Amino acid sequence: PGNLPSLGFQATQTAEFGDLVQLAGIGRVLRSATVTMSDWAKASDYSGLPANGWTHPITFNVYNVDNSTLVPAVGALIGSVIQTVTIPWRPEADPTNCAATPTAWFSSAENQCYNGLAFNVTFDLSTIGTVPNEIIYGIAYNTNTWGADPIGLPGPYESLNVGLNSAAPAVGTDVEPDAVFWNTMTAGWYADGGAAGTGTFRRDTNWAPYTPAVSLTASTSGSDCLFSTSGSTITLLNDCTTDQTILVPNGMTLDGNGHSITAIDPVGGHFLGAVVANAGTIANVTNVTVTASQLADVCDGGVDRLRGILFDGASGSITDSTVIGINQGQSGCQEGNAIEVRNTPFDGTHPGIKSVTVSGNTISDYQKTGIVANGNVAAMITNNTVTGSGKINYIAQNGIQVGFGATATVKGNTSTGNWYTPASDVACGILFFEAGGVKASNNTLFDNERNQCNFGKGGGKMELAP
Repeated sequence: PGNLPSLGFQATQTAEFGDLVQLAGIGRVLRSATVTMSDWAKASDYSGLPANGWTHPITFNVYNVDNSTLVPAVGALIGSVIQTVTIPWRPEADPTNCAATPTAWFSSAENQCYNGLAFNVTFDLSTIGTVPNEIIYGIAYNTNTWGADPIGLPGPYESLNVGLNSAAPAVGTDVEPDAVFWNTMTAGWYADGGAAGTGTFRRDTNWAPYTPAVSLTASTSGSDCLFSTSGSTITLLNDCTTDQTILVPNGMTLDGNGHSITAIDPVGGHFLGAVVANAGTIANVTNVTVTASQLADVCDGGVDRLRGILFDGASGSITDSTVIGINQGQSGCQEGNAIEVRNTPFDGTHPGIKSVTVSGNTISDYQKTGIVANGNVAAMITNNTVTGSGKINYIAQNGIQVGFGATATVKGNTSTGNWYTPASDVACGILFFEAGGVKASNNTLFDNERNQCNFGKGGGKMELAP
């Protein structure tokens, strides 16, 4: 519109104004923020400045959310972007068309009179990087006598306001529509009369229906997965698709809540890497179905190899989940492991062993291997059901693999249907390949080309780290 209701920084002794935002997805990367602002300054009031507008630095801050108390508070600063903005003058007064408000300007497109001019400022937030699932943002700038560093001179910035939105957001949800975050020096502006202090950026209530007129974009394209966060648990809220890896933030548990995540190829490309993976050194995944749909048969190496659930250099657990269809069709590409836990390098020189539990999972229709534990990993692989594709001639599948120095307890699993028909290679129900030490017991193995294979050192020993 020609203008919006707005908050004037100079008029309300404000230094910063913003809100709390919950982002869809996990560990999103902020891309941009578009702020609708309102300028009440006219060119005729400020001789000597350019006719096309004036410039002013505006800061967009991004903070963590402190949830240590009953109400959210501003946490540590994540990052800031300072942008010098060209601000258009509001049109001159039109007393003819705005007789009731003769100092206002007239919008012929809307047949409406306004005192300010709405305009958008877009901040590039790509330098801030990955953020938590909840953030608090703040818009800050200096005026004549207010702000972090008051200018001390009159100027058009005294007439610069932040726009307010009174409609429900077109995308997303305002999780607390009655509250914003505000730093004003005047106690009376706060709903609590300044009881919690003035001059600090803090939560303020009694704002409905107004919120800052701000729109955020993050790297959510290609995924329609929705999550909620409570404490250290992230809960999947829907069956969804993704064309990029879903990352579990450090120390968090992804609870699939019985829902599914399906990997699909992005437009103009093919799916790369794991469907679900750790973002830090500790992660847990439970009660989720991870699958793929009609992925292109393109062979990749390194981090781009296809996996269902991947823990790379992380401790934690993968439990009570279904991993099915992690394949690129009848492909010979040496990738497509349903569950893989690994810790490089694979020569035993890594300073820290990662301990991972893989238990109670149902795995089938994988491309290469059902469960893999490689490198400096101590794995508990128990009570999983792993079903291969039977007698096939395009790839030698293995049900469970412990290799390259990994140690493991492999107990109570069922591994079937791993059979490679050409004589050149062999498929195994359980494969130990240069393992550091394995204790295998009470596993059910049948309809495999070989039920259990042991190549290299240590495969029959128990040498688990504490």
